[in-house]
Amino acid sequence: MSGDTRTASAISSKRSPAKDCRAVSRRTGRGSPETIGCDIGGTSIQVVRLRGGRASSLRQIATPRNREELLESLAREVCDIRDETSQTRAQIAAVGVAFCGLLDGRRRSILHSTHLDFLDGCRMVDRLERRLQLPVVLDADTNAGAVAEAT
Repeated sequence: MSGDTRTASAISSKRSPAKDCRAVSRRTGRGSPETIGCDIGGTSIQVVRLRGGRASSLRQIATPRNREELLESLAREVCDIRDETSQTRAQIAAVGVAFCGLLDGRRRSILHSTHLDFLDGCRMVDRLERRLQLPVVLDADTNAGAVAEAT
């Protein structure tokens, strides 16, 4: 299932999932201007490619209803948005994931999801890092939104 791609102007609202994604991606601490941000919501997942902190494209898909399909769909969308241009994987510094739920203290696993209970106990960072071969940062969507508003 391939997501639709929109321009940055279509995602420029004041408080949007794209801003949450951008904020999580900034938390990587990497020097590269290229990151990918993801916002996992109850009805949709948004994936945005960020160049120099600015959204260059956005993909949106319906949120799958089971863990394996969600992780596979998320990884596929990240790979697709990464490969939209001739840029190589080495030019992407990291992937940031914003999620609504209770995370473990190291922000590597979802302890409890408020809207997708099949993700309870999911070691999301480990699973995505293994699949994508990129560093992954997981944070609560409320934290991502706060960072987005502050920057």
